[in-house]
Amino acid sequence: MDALLCTRIYPSGASRTVEGGTVAVRELVEQASAFGLNVREVVRFSPLVCREGVSLPRRHQVGPVTLYDVPRIGVGDVFSAALTRRLLVRMGARLDHRHIIVHMARSFYPAYRVFGGPDTRFVYIVHSNDLVQPRLRMAVEQSDLVLARSGPLLEQLRQVTGFTADGVVFSGIPEEEICDLSRKVVAPGALRLVMACKFHPSKHIVAALEAVARVARHAPVSVELFGDGQLRQEVDAAIARLGLGGIVKRHGFRPRHEVLAGMFRSELFLMPSAPETLGLAYLEAMAQGCVVVGHRGWGVDGIVTHGVDGFLAESHDPADIAACLEAYRQGDRAEMRSRSHQLVHAYTSRRAAENYASQVARVTLAS
Repeated sequence: MDALLCTRIYPSGASRTVEGGTVAVRELVEQASAFGLNVREVVRFSPLVCREGVSLPRRHQVGPVTLYDVPRIGVGDVFSAALTRRLLVRMGARLDHRHIIVHMARSFYPAYRVFGGPDTRFVYIVHSNDLVQPRLRMAVEQSDLVLARSGPLLEQLRQVTGFTADGVVFSGIPEEEICDLSRKVVAPGALRLVMACKFHPSKHIVAALEAVARVARHAPVSVELFGDGQLRQEVDAAIARLGLGGIVKRHGFRPRHEVLAGMFRSELFLMPSAPETLGLAYLEAMAQGCVVVGHRGWGVDGIVTHGVDGFLAESHDPADIAACLEAYRQGDRAEMRSRSHQLVHAYTSRRAAENYASQVARVTLAS
């Protein structure tokens, strides 16, 4: 199946960035080519005028894919689709794609205006941030196939719009990155936690640290904290205020292999993030032999079962997060790590890519 992809989150760089850039969608698209999905052009629409100034058209080559950064010719949502199409043609892009895959609602409106036609079929893939986007309902109603990036988003979308998506396209991790659990040594003593995320309000880092402080009052705890971002000063202040200076080891933003090594040294991954699509960090931590703590109704909910192979905090209240930490600390830790590690084998990159290709291909049946 040949298709054009439209999304702002398809990166031109090779790895994650401190600003929160992700390669998850690019990896899905690239690997899905082995299962019949042929994407050779990606369009990233941007406002003509943004905070950084005037957007300029750019063309990148990312492996076999040509990536077009194209400004919408106009102001805000009031733009000329004809002039934007003309610019794309001058850049060398095709306009005759029959199948258009769009990740995120903010990309759907310009994609529909520029590429829509009587024979065009749209696949819209919902992310967690879409739930507050004004164009969400339009994207759902004008699409031939609607997919969600995680199981919890199916329910969240239904609650917001009354619409039930047609399926889920999840992410996965390379099978070779799943550790040999027999080599993981968890020494008795302190409960070893790891946190790795962009320092963003949705990650509830301070609440998680307050939960750690509650447990640390009566049990030994250590934390490795990876990440950086807009809340760094607030996080640093919370560590000082809570007296966690000797408990939390701050690494800052580090390369992926160093984060994975930190996960392998740890036994519990803490990220009660909401809203959250499905952060790859959960799967990476499970692959490194950690049990994960997420937020009920978001992210890893629908993958882990609370109290069986992971934990889902009822809210981002520190008391709810601390309850998860205590349940793990007082339970059969080794058995839970084993169940978590076994579960992650169902979420490999190959399985995710095969699912992505097969789900997207359903648009041909819908048409």
